[in-house]
Amino acid sequence: MPRLNDGTELWKALTDLSAYRIAAAGGDTVLTAAVVLPGVASVSVSATTGFASLDPVAIVGTGGVELNTIGGAPALAMPLKYKTAFAHAVGARFVELASAALGHLEEGGIAVDPSMDQIAINSAIASGPVAYMIASGELKFGFGLLGFNGPNWQFWTGTPELETGAGTAADPYQVGIGVSTMGTEGLMVLRGSGFLQNGKNVFVDFCNARVSPTGGLKINRKDAAILPCQVSCTNIVVRIGV
Repeated sequence: MPRLNDGTELWKALTDLSAYRIAAAGGDTVLTAAVVLPGVASVSVSATTGFASLDPVAIVGTGGVELNTIGGAPALAMPLKYKTAFAHAVGARFVELASAALGHLEEGGIAVDPSMDQIAINSAIASGPVAYMIASGELKFGFGLLGFNGPNWQFWTGTPELETGAGTAADPYQVGIGVSTMGTEGLMVLRGSGFLQNGKNVFVDFCNARVSPTGGLKINRKDAAILPCQVSCTNIVVRIGV
């Protein structure tokens, strides 16, 4: 959306944060033609087995990771609901994802913190830098999960979600977290959904997200037991008017 420079383009509300992970027994193939910018509405794939219309999918290639949706009947010229955001070479992975809503967040919502240092090049004969070099950049964001449940505990520690049990005294819900499993979550995209003052819906996709376990949980009788999640990602895609 271009700049409107009025009150209608302002943020209004966050409505959801969901995690997208590789679907069990879902479609998984590769691109047979390169994807170029400024983006295309279909991609060439080597197979359609396991895919269906409206399946969420990830493209994992030289341009990074991006989340999309199959926009019609699967075909070797695979239709996409949204134009691609990055360029990818032949052989990029095209894989089906499954989504899971993460539930309520603490009222601060999602805090996004990109950074990139500029390295000063100084000269012995100048009183200030004569040029700058770009250092490595990072895309980070954070939020607090309010749901006190096993899957959220595993998400918070970067542990692949695996809960057992039926929620009864004889067979309670149970998850396991160990130092050997922390930070081992596989490919994941987090999507924050909301809308603007003008009613346009917004998706913010944090692609190739990796949770860095952090402390700060308080378990007592007077504080909300917030699970503070700190996450890094390699790509962000913002779509407005979806």
